[in-house]
Amino acid sequence: MNASEQRLANLAVRELLLLGLLASAAVLFINHGLLYFTGDTTPRSTRPEAYVVTTLVLYVFVRGTFLVLGLRPPRVHGDLVLCPECGQELEDATPKGLADHYGTTVTPRPTERDVLAAIALRKAVDEARYNAQRRSAGPDPLAALLKGDIENLTSAVQFVRGTRAPEDPKGPSRPETGP
Repeated sequence: MNASEQRLANLAVRELLLLGLLASAAVLFINHGLLYFTGDTTPRSTRPEAYVVTTLVLYVFVRGTFLVLGLRPPRVHGDLVLCPECGQELEDATPKGLADHYGTTVTPRPTERDVLAAIALRKAVDEARYNAQRRSAGPDPLAALLKGDIENLTSAVQFVRGTRAPEDPKGPSRPETGP
């Protein structure tokens, strides 16, 4: 008999002994009056399936208990592992490592082109909202274009564009102060 067969035989004997112990526990559980020592030693007439089910329930309980007790608790790190500001994992928790971590930028600064694109998008969205509000008050230029009605299209475009005052690119004017 080699080592793996010996181990398998030991495992089978251990499980059979555990099942025998749990079967006797099931008999005592169902016929608990035997433990009262009242002189009544005749067990109740119970179907054999009740003993089998009780043995299986006790087996699952014992195996589950061993499984839970065999679990290891999670390891706790004693030092700083995550950056408190950005939440990224720190490779080096020493003060030099923290200084290097804080020295790196997480996101690059936007370029001038990105800023101008964002401003243009914001203005286009504002203009679209303004035009959508104005359409409810007058003729719709898109509907006139789709119908092929050129006369209504020009009047609708003039109505939408003509009602809004042009914006001053320098901002609001300030009253001039005299000397």
